Amino acid sequence: MSQPNAAPGARPTRVQLLVTCLVDSFFPDVGFSVVAVLERLGLQVEVPAGQTCCGQPAFNSGSWNDARAMARHLIDVFGDSDVATNTLLGFQGNKDLFLNSVAWLAQDADLISIRPKEPDDQRLLLTRNQQQNMLVLALLLIPGVFIVMGIREWWSRR
Repeated sequence: MSQPNAAPGARPTRVQLLVTCLVDSFFPDVGFSVVAVLERLGLQVEVPAGQTCCGQPAFNSGSWNDARAMARHLIDVFGDSDVATNTLLGFQGNKDLFLNSVAWLAQDADLISIRPKEPDDQRLLLTRNQQQNMLVLALLLIPGVFIVMGIREWWSRR
C-alpha cells in the first residue's frame, strides 16, 4: 500500500509487502530480494507481522469458507479505508481487484466483474508544418505512388 491521499501520479514512499506462504516456505531469498530492490528504489518497506496465508491454496482446492476467512484476516492485517484511496488504486486493474475482493468477502458474487476501461484521450496534436506535410502525403504522394505503379504496370504489359 502506498501513502494514502497522495497527489495523483505522486510516487509512493512507503509500501506494504505481502510475502506469500509459498515464497516464505520455498523461496525466502525471493522475498528478501524484493525488499532489497524496493529499498534501493528509496521506498520504506513494511512487512506486517500478522500476515498468514492469503487463502489461494484453500480457494483452489474448493475450501471457499476457509479461503474467505484467510482473506478477511489479511485485509485486517494490511488494510483499512486508506487502501481504497492510495495512489496506485488506478494502476493496472487494482481497482477491479479491490472491488472484487470486497464483493467476494461480502458473498455477493453478482458484483464480481472486470469493469470496462475508460477510453484514453488520444488526440493527435500537429504543428502547422506537420499538418501541411500530412496533406501533401495524403493528397499527392500516396496517390502519386499508385499512379506511377499503374503506369509502370501498363507500360510493361504493352
